[in-house]
Amino acid sequence: MGREIRRVPSDWQHPKAEKHDYVNGEWKWVETEHYRPLYDRDYESAAEQWLAEFDQWRAGTHPDQMPSIKYFWDYSNVPDEETCRARKWTVEEATHYQIYETVTEGTPVSPVFASTQELVEWCVGQGYSRHAAERFAEQGWVPSMIIDTGRGIVAEGIEAAGFSHKDDSKPSD
Repeated sequence: MGREIRRVPSDWQHPKAEKHDYVNGEWKWVETEHYRPLYDRDYESAAEQWLAEFDQWRAGTHPDQMPSIKYFWDYSNVPDEETCRARKWTVEEATHYQIYETVTEGTPVSPVFASTQELVEWCVGQGYSRHAAERFAEQGWVPSMIIDTGRGIVAEGIEAAGFSHKDDSKPSD
């Protein structure tokens, strides 16, 4: 759980959530201002991967096969359209970057950027140190926080990327 940088197409618009709400005197499904949590995979590819692994499980050749688990769906949930992107794209189409929180399946917390340098500048503009922003852009992921049992939280979010264990009294600048 934390923050990750996902590669997305330049025109990517993360889908909004829908909810049942009372509008103009009747109940309707309406789009809200909240993003729908999504894994970083499209439904078609996730389903194809699940089926391939299901076939391995049935043949007894799955690398994680466990005798205590008889059915593959008890080991790996069937992908569902609610948590996967409907849109499929190639690696070549995913030319841009967007920061996602991963406490849920994932929702965007930044605009889409054409380069990691734009992403770094945006992070700095949000109050993160340049060092942490640059390290985050290099690593592509950070935990939600770093906790020391004696001191509690010592670094949070993107600042965790700049945390130095050499002098763990504070994130490095």
